[in-house]
Amino acid sequence: MGAEDFSYMLKARPGAFIFMGNGITAPLHDPKYDFNDNALRHGIALWVDLVTRANR
Repeated sequence: MGAEDFSYMLKARPGAFIFMGNGITAPLHDPKYDFNDNALRHGIALWVDLVTRANR
């Protein structure tokens, strides 16, 4: 889940959580967790698309 104060912030402004996958890896707080750097390009592409659409 997201941060516990997110619902409070949504009272003031619209918003959304975006969960992105990282492939098959150990859980986040596991010492064997290995972030897949290739996932960054997908996150960046998503944000570029969102900003581009919002500014039309």
